[in-house]
Amino acid sequence: MRLRPLFILGSSLLTAPLGGAAEAAALPTLTVVRQVSALSESEAARSYPVRLRGVLTFHDWELSFLQDASGGIFFRNIEHLVPAGTEVEIEGFTQPGRTIPIVTGPGPRGGQARIRSLGTSQWPEPVRLAAGALDQGIYDARWVSVRGVVTNVARVRDGIMLDLVSDGLLVQAAIPRWPQNWALPGYLRDLTCTVRGVVARKPVPLDGDLGPTKTVLCVPSLEMVEIAPEGLAARFDRPRQTYQKLFPSSSWDKPLVRIYGQARFARPGQGFYLFMENTANVWVQTSAPGKITPGDFVDAVGWSEIFDGRVVLTDAVFRVETSAPPAPRLTLTVSDIEADTVGYHGAAITVEGRLVEQQRNLAEDSLVVEERDILFLVRRPLLDGSKSLPVLERGTLLRLGGVCQTKRLPLQENMPATFAFQLWLTSATDVEVLQLPPWWTVQRVFILCGAILILGLLAAGWAALLRRQVARQTAVIGQQREREAVAEERTRIARELHDSLGQELVGIALQLDSAAARITESPQQAERALDMARMMVRHSQAETKRSVEDLRAHELSSTDLPAALDELVQPLIAATGSAQISLKLEGTPRRLAGIMEHHLLRMGQEAIANAVRHAQAARIEVRVRYDEREVMLEVKDDGRGFDPSEALATAAGHFGLLGLRERANKLQGRLRIESKSGAGTMISVTVPTEGDSRK
Repeated sequence: MRLRPLFILGSSLLTAPLGGAAEAAALPTLTVVRQVSALSESEAARSYPVRLRGVLTFHDWELSFLQDASGGIFFRNIEHLVPAGTEVEIEGFTQPGRTIPIVTGPGPRGGQARIRSLGTSQWPEPVRLAAGALDQGIYDARWVSVRGVVTNVARVRDGIMLDLVSDGLLVQAAIPRWPQNWALPGYLRDLTCTVRGVVARKPVPLDGDLGPTKTVLCVPSLEMVEIAPEGLAARFDRPRQTYQKLFPSSSWDKPLVRIYGQARFARPGQGFYLFMENTANVWVQTSAPGKITPGDFVDAVGWSEIFDGRVVLTDAVFRVETSAPPAPRLTLTVSDIEADTVGYHGAAITVEGRLVEQQRNLAEDSLVVEERDILFLVRRPLLDGSKSLPVLERGTLLRLGGVCQTKRLPLQENMPATFAFQLWLTSATDVEVLQLPPWWTVQRVFILCGAILILGLLAAGWAALLRRQVARQTAVIGQQREREAVAEERTRIARELHDSLGQELVGIALQLDSAAARITESPQQAERALDMARMMVRHSQAETKRSVEDLRAHELSSTDLPAALDELVQPLIAATGSAQISLKLEGTPRRLAGIMEHHLLRMGQEAIANAVRHAQAARIEVRVRYDEREVMLEVKDDGRGFDPSEALATAAGHFGLLGLRERANKLQGRLRIESKSGAGTMISVTVPTEGDSRK
């Protein structure tokens, strides 16, 4: 039975911290790993200060191991910028671990130990062990090597796990940070290998208690897995197969075969295309170490299988024999490729197209290219030290050179169905710009339209601001004209009083003087003078009344605003019969300026008439409120109601509402109209009374 992978070993090696910094100050500093390992659990809990120097043998998955000449030890540190194989110095304090003492940082729970890089170093010589010796506590955290046959390779978390059978026992070797898009090193299966790594042991919980201890080899990289030469030699002893013989007799068969050809294209960690017998391209999937350059003649051994109708070689090992210049690329069109997807699969080609979209991530550059309404995907892996493609404009005409992939491959990253084929590039020089896009692109047209729209909005805003400014200026001019009209009216009245009433009073005074002078000598003449004076007085009264009527409505000639409104309401009550009209008075009534009372009376009259005639109201409330600085007139009914915005926006048929607004503006008042269809109407006007003339 396979053992469970043991990756979360860092947390398993931690214990509840004991001891403190105050006590550690009086303890000696330990500088050799053996001194720490020799501590008992109680002594380790006293937090001895530690300063160790050695080689960092493993530093990943929150597991950190250091080894010096005296042994190995676990320490707590998750700083991954320091790679394994570096000579380091760590400082911290001892703590008891699950199996042996460990090193942590200060603090009641043990923090991170300090780590300082001293430069690269030679790997320590491993202790060669048999599988049965790994469970002995003396080798815990030690750098060791174990020889055995790899029986299985699996992906676990972000790494891989090798099952190694040694002396009839199963040993598991964990390798961290295996790239997700890389093929698993399945070529190791059935090969005898020597694996170097750090022994990590952990008691496994069982029903709440600690069960048996499990052991895993923590291997820093695949370079620490060395294949026995005789195993590789045995694989290459088999005869080379021709392309035609690669097709198995059954789709279930996956024979181990050996092939030979010239490499066309290689992707590290994934595989390469091998051109066999000038006939066909075979994808060789492998993550085995070694560099493949286009043009190399390669001998490869792997398992042959059919994938998407094509022969592929999986889990292969290879060796480079000779090298020659690669064959020239074929110049094709997208129509040529669509016509023969099988024949051009894996071929080195050159094709043209216009850029649709460019994308970039940490792993690769990709271009979406279109030609004759056919989309294809261009990909270029970003290897260590390689530069990204320059930023290209959409619509640029490109000439692209690379390897054509029209079929799916046994990889995690396969061609999306939306593209006719993929083109894999080898370098940035495979992209050649033939023609820049025209300036009038769709994007620029949209930008221009957006700019025009913004300018239009700014112009509209400026026009609205200008209209508001004109409206304010018009209001100022209206107020000025009203003041001039009032002044002109006062001048007219003064002139009329001077020309009529003033002259009449002079004449009356003369007649009275004449009557007084002749009342004793000529009573008849005195009486005639008095009659003339009386006639002149009546004439003056008529002229005065006429002048006053020019300022006030006749309803206000002898009474104030509430009484005049009541006088107007009574005939309406008699006329309607069914409507109930009430008048409420708030505050202390007072006489207002003639023009103010006149406009308020006419506004109240218009509102009441509208409620009776148009709203068909059953109840009408008229309220007049006198405040210290303003007067308010309100007419409220329970009639049919209407839409004020629509009524005010449409001038025709709504002269009454426009008249209300004009009268309110003349008085510098605030007009408020609230109404809703079927919910009645409320009309109120509030007019400031500061500085009014009550003459």
